[in-house]
Amino acid sequence: MRKDFNETGRKSVEPAGPLEKELMQACEKGETAKVADLIAKGANVFVSSEKPLLLAAANGHLEVVKLLVAEGSIGIMRYTAPTFQAKANGHYEVANYLKQALRQRQWKDNPPKAA
Repeated sequence: MRKDFNETGRKSVEPAGPLEKELMQACEKGETAKVADLIAKGANVFVSSEKPLLLAAANGHLEVVKLLVAEGSIGIMRYTAPTFQAKANGHYEVANYLKQALRQRQWKDNPPKAA
């Protein structure tokens, strides 16, 4: 798989189009229903190296983070920046969720080898 595609085959978008700009604003504000609607309309969650995930995590919007992760928004950043921002801003529940999701992703990508 190419580096600029995630596991669902959706390409990271540069620069952001109108839907993606609206998506980033909704993620930053924690508007879960609007985020879901924009994704359904085709907004790409991988815009600007997954900035929607970073914005939602940094502002402590757990339900938006869960929605973005469910859409596969883990391919580029691997949660390091969103997890760091969530923790730095005191959003420990979001940071812990992202750490757990990352562990699950790593297990999926690299299952343990049989002895």
